[in-house]
Amino acid sequence: MAFTHGSKAKFWLGTAAAPTVEADISGYVLNIQMPRTTDTAETSTLGNLFKTYVPGLTDGSISLDGRYDPVMDIILTDLMGTASVDYYYRPQGNTIGLPQYSGSAVPTNYQVTAGIGDVASWTFQLQCTSAITRGVVV
Repeated sequence: MAFTHGSKAKFWLGTAAAPTVEADISGYVLNIQMPRTTDTAETSTLGNLFKTYVPGLTDGSISLDGRYDPVMDIILTDLMGTASVDYYYRPQGNTIGLPQYSGSAVPTNYQVTAGIGDVASWTFQLQCTSAITRGVVV
């Protein structure tokens, strides 16, 4: 088993309209969460002693949080309201052959927080609009 420290993760954002404007935001990110779910529909009938189900639609979202920086603020503010953002998530880093998750998503929430006793920070959330593709770094 090959465990990897989370500090090696990489994350890119870019718009489908301008794929050359991809931004590696890894240097500003503290945490990445990428939950995926599948809806289920109950199929239980009389005589079943335990509920039964069939799988339905799948869903995914991305939640990022990090340290505030004016450059990062411009990138994330400009992405809000964008119809489609491409993302690339490499949980083990950029080495060829390691896993990569990619797809398209809609930015849904951007929030900046600053408190008297802590460093200013931000959270950014996206709703996936396509399948989350698992591939490898090439």
